[in-house]
Amino acid sequence: MNTEEYKSEISKFNIIWILYSVCMAVFFYAFRIDFKHIISLSDYLFIVSVTTLIILLPDYIFEFFRRKNKISWYTSIGYLTILSIVLLAILGYFLGRTPFIEYPIIVTAVFMFFYELFKIRTIKQVGIICIGISLVMFVMLQMLNGDYISPLFYEKTILGLIHRDTIFHSSVSSIINSYGFASTGLHGTPVLNYHWGSHLLFAGYINMFNKSGLLFYNLIYPILFLSIFAKSAFIFFETFKFDEKINAHSWIMPLISILIFAFLGTSDYFKGFPFGSQSTIIAIIFIWLHLSIIFEFRKLLSPIPTDFVIFSILLVVALFFLKISSGLVYFLGIAYVYIRLEPKMKTIIFIALASILAFVVLMLIFPSDRVSSPKVILSGIGLYNFISSKLDVFWKSLSDVLVTFIGIIILITVLFKNESLRSWDDFKKVFFARKYVLYESLALMNITAISTALYLVFFTGEISAVVYYLLSTPIFLSIGVIVTPIKKVLSTVDVSKSLISGLVLVFIGLLYISKPTIAPLIQDRYQTRISISSINSEQSVLSKLIDRLEVLRVEKINKKIAIYIPLSESWYFHSQTYRDIASPFIVPSFTGIPMIGGVPEFILNSGRMTYGFYLYQNLSELPLFEQEIAISIAKEFGFDELIIFKKRNDDLSEERVDLKGSSF
Repeated sequence: MNTEEYKSEISKFNIIWILYSVCMAVFFYAFRIDFKHIISLSDYLFIVSVTTLIILLPDYIFEFFRRKNKISWYTSIGYLTILSIVLLAILGYFLGRTPFIEYPIIVTAVFMFFYELFKIRTIKQVGIICIGISLVMFVMLQMLNGDYISPLFYEKTILGLIHRDTIFHSSVSSIINSYGFASTGLHGTPVLNYHWGSHLLFAGYINMFNKSGLLFYNLIYPILFLSIFAKSAFIFFETFKFDEKINAHSWIMPLISILIFAFLGTSDYFKGFPFGSQSTIIAIIFIWLHLSIIFEFRKLLSPIPTDFVIFSILLVVALFFLKISSGLVYFLGIAYVYIRLEPKMKTIIFIALASILAFVVLMLIFPSDRVSSPKVILSGIGLYNFISSKLDVFWKSLSDVLVTFIGIIILITVLFKNESLRSWDDFKKVFFARKYVLYESLALMNITAISTALYLVFFTGEISAVVYYLLSTPIFLSIGVIVTPIKKVLSTVDVSKSLISGLVLVFIGLLYISKPTIAPLIQDRYQTRISISSINSEQSVLSKLIDRLEVLRVEKINKKIAIYIPLSESWYFHSQTYRDIASPFIVPSFTGIPMIGGVPEFILNSGRMTYGFYLYQNLSELPLFEQEIAISIAKEFGFDELIIFKKRNDDLSEERVDLKGSSF
């Protein structure tokens, strides 16, 4: 990385990410309807301060080591950013929100922010910052127009409109925060093997901010991790440099393809994606930061240090816990890069050991009996009909991402054409020069993603979601490949900067016009306000329960509490009319308190591994039991207290049972 060039660029971009977090905090605060007590301005100040610290602190530490001429991969901005994210999560998990943590972070962050702000001295820099904030806000508002995240999550829950994935992931993070391991919180705390890395990270920050898991996912994650996502992308783009010449037309089609993919997708499923998937975003953050280390030190890391190889193995294995699809695709891609850059026996041994470790991790996470054998699938159905039906589903799923392949293929074709390849010897010369290792790795990751997606579509019945998850990693890495040629081309174009700025503003305006973002949110808020003022009796009881859960979340410290709601209480178990499967997760997502029972039949028959598969795989029948049995089970599970909620005469009834003594 050209340090001076990086320093000249980073100040204004750091301000963009920080001001974005401030704008989103103000927007969320002003957008509230009810439940204004759950998050205050001081809470938002702390959230923005933590965001500022993670964005700025790695730069300051990097500069400190650079001045002392202590340059290594573990003093790189990429590694220091990873370290900051993880250490703050650990600090939050073990210490929580205390004045010892909160006040120093706020004071340090405010000082850092104004120090960076005073570096902005020209109108041009202010203009760049405004343009940057507009673009980042556009992405964020697009995400809010999806149905995964909403600043009105309290109201949405009461009205039955909360998304099942949002409330499920919030439940797992909250239970980790309470018990230290992953679980859904339904019928005790059954261990959840499924990818819980992002939930573990979130649990630390949930405890740091002392808020519920559902609040964190809807109000804090979009501020904190979207800012880190943008900063990580910038770090990767700045360290990703090419020495070879780039044809001036090489960036046009890839850029168009990315825009088509981002804004003209044919499926409603992709609305707001991938930013609604916290595990995808965090996995991409770590991938970008890891690659930034490689490209920043690609000359110093030859031969590749053993400690860096070990760090890379641990990070890639951790990706499996963050996002299985990202871990699989990136593991193969980075293994290929290592073998191409340093084809030695030591590298092969390390990759073999990492493969074994990754395989063991996958066996722990992903149950083998989730995939049916071809013999079972083909029994009773013709081969032709089977293949035809699956291909139809597959190509419908692929239509949303096919344009990305077109862009990558065109980019690689143009770059190879620059070398004037006319013979096999020319090809071998270019290949062994290792100038296009990243492109080769991207091609491998795309092939891996598409092959795995095809396999899953054929043998598990998964459709668009899996296809997108698998392709998201090569898609975002491809964006990194495109950015550098764009910068090179624009730097050589003989056009006035004011004209370029004008074209950029027109482009941003067209984005906001073609994809309205603010108006739908205002309309949604207006409609939600009307709906919440005229809720029915069952929704009123649910509202009272949510109020009570917020109190219990604060009170549950140092006490093992469980909650029991009979399955006959439809006001709870059938409250989420948008996604009925989300209903049982309300209690654990708001409190981190597990339920006794709480698993309706539609959960077990949902077909979703995370929702039903792990819960009762060892039980022969659904546990339909009455209150006395629930108390007995709670004692058996080792809880100290059981709280029973029921609806009585359009009101919420609460009964507490002291499992160590008498009922009261």
